[in-house]
Amino acid sequence: MRKDLQRAIDYVAHQESLGRMNYSEALSRNYPIGTGVTEAAAKTVVGTRMKRAGARFSPHGGQTVMRFRAAVLSRRFNALHEKLHSTYTASIAA
Repeated sequence: MRKDLQRAIDYVAHQESLGRMNYSEALSRNYPIGTGVTEAAAKTVVGTRMKRAGARFSPHGGQTVMRFRAAVLSRRFNALHEKLHSTYTASIAA
């Protein structure tokens, strides 16, 4: 039990050293510190699109649909398009 407690303390200390546990600063800047925002986003992205009646996706297809839906909803579609365009564009010899 003592070993488990020390592992938990070490984990929290490491996260804090990376700047991930400064809740008082986050609250002062009105940043969300809970999981509610993430859970709501997941419900919107996954629940609304992926759970439609008759919808069936492979893991790859479902991930692709969610990636594009998240990009559209977060207004980051152009950035995603540029990234994918630079990744998947190739020259074709004539």
